[in-house]
Formats: sequence, structure tokens, C-alpha cells
Amino acid sequence: DAGGGKVDVKDITWMTPPQVPPKVLTLFFITPLIIRSMVPPRQRRRFYKTILQGTFFFYFKPVRFRDAFVADCVTSLVRPIGDLVYALAYYFIAIFGLISGKHTLNEAGYILSDSKLMHGLVLPALSILPLFIKFLQTLRQAYDTGKRWPYLGNSFKYLTAGLVILYGMTHAAGERSPWWIWAFVLCTIYQVVWDICIDWELLIIAPRASLRKRTSSPIAKLCRLVRDVWEQIRLRPKRLFDDDSFYWKALFINAGLRFCWMAGFIPAYRVSILDGSTQVTFVDKANGWSFVLMATLEIFRRSIWGIVKVELETIKLTSEGENDLAMASTADEYIREGKWNVPRDAMKPKESNWRCRSTKSGKSTLEADTKVVWLDSKQNQYSKLERTESAPSLETLKTSSEEQTHRWLCMTVSSGFIRWLFILELLIWPCIFLVLSYHVILAE
Repeated sequence: DAGGGKVDVKDITWMTPPQVPPKVLTLFFITPLIIRSMVPPRQRRRFYKTILQGTFFFYFKPVRFRDAFVADCVTSLVRPIGDLVYALAYYFIAIFGLISGKHTLNEAGYILSDSKLMHGLVLPALSILPLFIKFLQTLRQAYDTGKRWPYLGNSFKYLTAGLVILYGMTHAAGERSPWWIWAFVLCTIYQVVWDICIDWELLIIAPRASLRKRTSSPIAKLCRLVRDVWEQIRLRPKRLFDDDSFYWKALFINAGLRFCWMAGFIPAYRVSILDGSTQVTFVDKANGWSFVLMATLEIFRRSIWGIVKVELETIKLTSEGENDLAMASTADEYIREGKWNVPRDAMKPKESNWRCRSTKSGKSTLEADTKVVWLDSKQNQYSKLERTESAPSLETLKTSSEEQTHRWLCMTVSSGFIRWLFILELLIWPCIFLVLSYHVILAE
């Protein structure tokens, strides 16, 4: 009480800032992201061109290592891409409502959450599209190289994963068949084995050191067999990291988190386009945090996968042997473009008995006449290419091979006819994918 006047301490309206609806903050956050995705234009066009070349434009040109690597990474970003599309849809619906005055911010959220178009078509299509693109990309790789293995084996991996994911996306969580769980587990095991043995080429089977005494007990024989196989498993001798524990950690982390890849394709719920009913396809007991955790773990797993994958490609390109140079995925690109002239004999794998052991100090203990090749200079690569300049070009070899004839089903056919049959075989694979997908969606 000062000067005979009284002040009501409960009246603090003069201190209250203007009230801003919390959902407006989403618009303030997304607006600079949209602007930043387009500025600077030159760098952004280059970024989007790289993504599109690795995903949508592989039909028109041979698949490079970079394209295949980008498509693999995109399949691990399905969950973040779906969230981004959902946020952009909310952004434009909210902006339209604020400008036209037809609905509020709260109503914009309800419109989007109950949208049959978004949850019944757009998000499921965005989830399965990267997988189908990668499936077609492996078929294009088989067409470019004229080889079935390992590309069709990779196609089978994406085919089985796509069928399991489609069934999980179109059936409620409590109404799925028990066979779906077994299919999910078997597909995950197949993917783990593929990563270790094909994508990484990480493990080799060393020769048995010595013969052990024979035992008559079946259990003892089984235990001895398991122990012998375990003792024969070794890391591949050519590595760029001198710490062996890095590879074993990468192996077990990739195997433990591999289920996050397929689980990330399945959305929380689906709205039927026909009757508008809602089906819960993923039971989340962590109030939405399960999706964030799985997406984070999958990105972490894919990062480790990418490091070992690029390391293997680097080893093949910088190896001293011409055989390893021709076996690299990137080498096929330069051979097709005429930049390298590698003889046909170099394209065939040769048997070698090279094994070594890397120590933590960076030194190598050799068990044969070869050595570990670390990151090498470009001079080593150029010297290998100079030795093969006089070799016949790939076009000459292709022309001579088409003129040859072969015996097939008691008939004499040309190489061109066999190639057309191979192309027809590759075209059957997408048809099988679509037919099986249709039956999986309609399965009860």
C-alpha cells in the first residue's frame, strides 16, 4: 500500500505474453526447412539428381556402385521419409485452412489422421516403393552383367522381404497368421547371412589344422563338428582396419538390429480405402517412441553396413591383382564405358590360397606369399591398367560371343537366343512379385 493506493497482486494479465497455438510452431519449423531444401539451387539439384539416379532412373542406364549404394540407403529411410511426407501434408493442409478459413489447425490434424488417401494409399506406397525399386535394380544388374549370381539371389531377398512386409501392412496386428512370424524370422536370417557373406565377404573358412581323434558318441561328434567349424571361421585377410574387434562388433550389431529394417516398413495403422475402417498394424506400447527408436537403430545399422561395404569395394579397386580389380562392382562400370580394357581371363575368379592375420599394431602376419593391401595410392591402380591396354575391348568380346553356338535341349542355338531367354527370365521376376503380392494382400 503506497500513497493510499492498493495493487491487486493476483492481477498479472499485463505480464502474460500473447498466446500462440502450439501447432503453429510446426509451421514455423517446417517453413525454413522447405526453403533450405531449395537453396542453394545448384547444390540441391546435384543432391536430388544423385538420389533420382540411384532410384528412379536406373531403367535408362547401367547401375553403378553409387546407384546401388544409394538405393540400399533409401530402403533404410522409409520411416523418416514417411514422417516427412506426413509433416509436409499437414503443413500444406494447415496453410490452406488458415488462408481460406475453412478449417482450423486442430481440424487439419483430424483431417489428415483420418485420410483414406494418406493412410490407405500414399504411405503404404511410399513404404513398398523403395523396396520394389531395389528389387528391379538387382534385375537390371543381372541384365548388365549377364550373370544370375549373386544378383538374382539379391532379388530373391527383396522379393521375400516385400511379401512379408505387404502381409504385415495389410493385416491387423492381432489377426496375422503364425506363419508370418516364422517368415519374418527366416527372412531376417537370410538377410544377415547375405550381408556377411555376399555384401561384406567378411568371413572365410580356413583349412582344418589337424585331424582329431574319432569318437563314437553322436553328441560328441556333433560337438566336435561345431567346434571345428567355429575354429575354421576367420575374417577375410584383406582389410583396411587393423582392429579385428571392429569387424566382429559390426557383424553382431548388424545381426542384432537387422529386424529393424523390415519392422520399419510396417506403419502404426492403416485406413481402408473401401470402407474407411482403421486397422492397427503395429502395436506400440511406448506411445510412439518405438518408431523413433527403430528408425534410429536402423540408420545406425545401415551406417555400419555402409562402412564395411565401401571398404570392400575399395579393397577390390586398390588390390594388386588384376583379378580383384575386375571383380569390383565399379570395374564393371568402367569396362562398359570403355575406360578400362580388362581381358576376359581377369573377369574369372581364380583360386588363391592367401590368408593373413592383422594385429592391433597395424602389422600383418602372413601365412602365404601375399600381403594385406591397405589404402593405396592411385599409381598402383594406373600401373595395373597400363598392363591391360593391349587387351581386346568389351565390344569385341561381346560380338565374338554372339556368333558362337551352343547345344540346348538337343538343339543348336546361338548365344543371342540364349540371351533373349535370359531377358525373358528377368522379365518374369517382376510378374511373380506382383502376382504374389496380390495374393498376399488378399490372404486371410
